[in-house]
Amino acid sequence: MSTSLGDQAIVGTLLATQLGAEGAPIDKAYITNVLPTPTMSLLPITLDAAANHTGVSQTAPAQTLHVGDGVEAAVNLQIQNPSGSVYIGQSGGTRFGFAAGTASIHQATATPYVIGTQSGHSMCLGSDNTKTFEIDLDGNTLFLNQSGAETLNINGTTNDVTIPLGDLTMTTGTLNTTKINTTDADRLIIEGRVSIGNSVAPSYELEIQGDLAPTIEIKDLPFDSILRMTAFDDNSTIQTVGTFPLNLKVDSLPRIEMKTNDQTVFYNATGLDCFNVNGATDDVAATRGNLVVTIGGVLAPVGNSTFNRIEYTTDFGGTTAAAPLSVAPQSITPLRVFTLPTGTFQLTLFLTNSQASAQEFAFEVHNLPTNVLRDYQLVMSAQTYDNGGGASVGFNGIVIGEAISAPTDTTKVTCIFNVASPYVAQKIKCHVRFEYSPSP
Repeated sequence: MSTSLGDQAIVGTLLATQLGAEGAPIDKAYITNVLPTPTMSLLPITLDAAANHTGVSQTAPAQTLHVGDGVEAAVNLQIQNPSGSVYIGQSGGTRFGFAAGTASIHQATATPYVIGTQSGHSMCLGSDNTKTFEIDLDGNTLFLNQSGAETLNINGTTNDVTIPLGDLTMTTGTLNTTKINTTDADRLIIEGRVSIGNSVAPSYELEIQGDLAPTIEIKDLPFDSILRMTAFDDNSTIQTVGTFPLNLKVDSLPRIEMKTNDQTVFYNATGLDCFNVNGATDDVAATRGNLVVTIGGVLAPVGNSTFNRIEYTTDFGGTTAAAPLSVAPQSITPLRVFTLPTGTFQLTLFLTNSQASAQEFAFEVHNLPTNVLRDYQLVMSAQTYDNGGGASVGFNGIVIGEAISAPTDTTKVTCIFNVASPYVAQKIKCHVRFEYSPSP
């Protein structure tokens, strides 16, 4: 339509034409191309009196206000005020990461954009015809799943955040908090490695770091017992606080217990006390079994030592009580040689004599410590353990000193036993022991 009349006259003429000369009501009225010089083809504004619907760019409005015909792109409802505009419809460009043409409601200015309800009404959002978000009348913010169950609840009164269903998963970023509480009194499960006091990814399942003496404290409330573990320079500690013992267990059985009466007790595999260090008397007691020292020794420079029996590590030179070594004929060179195992300081020989006359028995002992005759005291003794029913006989032991076979070798010695008036077939037990006694 093109005319030289003004816009108001054009609309008036158009309405009179559409309504008829007699003013009779009509079902629909269309307003289209009323501009004096139209530059593009526009769809009409449709007024559907029968359905009480109004269409904008829509000839068959299906709602009270129906904008767009579903064909034209970027059809929007614009609500404009002095501060800016709000658009409802299809976006003409990329919005929120979505391509042009996506349905959207957005604001085109930096002024606040408010969506809400008046008093007495909650606000909800949904998807797939299901409510998935609600801000209720108490100010609680609720997120719901497709079944209508709450998955996240932000309490508007207590400010607590509750996850009734599912897990809180953080693939990146940091959870900053001053306290973590669990309503499940039995457990708090943390999968993966945990670092406390350090922002660097931990190398172990649990790492605790601090600037000065970081401490772990475990407290049993019913009994008020406390266990503390502290790392501090060269004085790291594990301790109990109060009158409570400290125990180390293996397979649920006690192995070491530090008692409150200053005693440290070691237990065997059946839980029996086998070793006790008394902190009050400074005594050490092996209550079961033996005190075995495989390397080193037992030093008791002062005080008294009470023993029930002392057993020396002994070499028997290949002899036994049932098969003694004969001392006949008389000793001749080269002498018999007995080589002691390294670290053995006693030689015991089972001997027998087959003639009824005095007899001497000479032999050498090898593989002794260097300077053995200077740093050790050689003690010799002999006794008859089977005299065939005869009278007792006498013995004496003579130490010649350096070995006859090697006089300059300080690791070898020569020994002689003299047997006075022996009986035929008597059996003798002889000892040579080297007792440590170095020069001051």
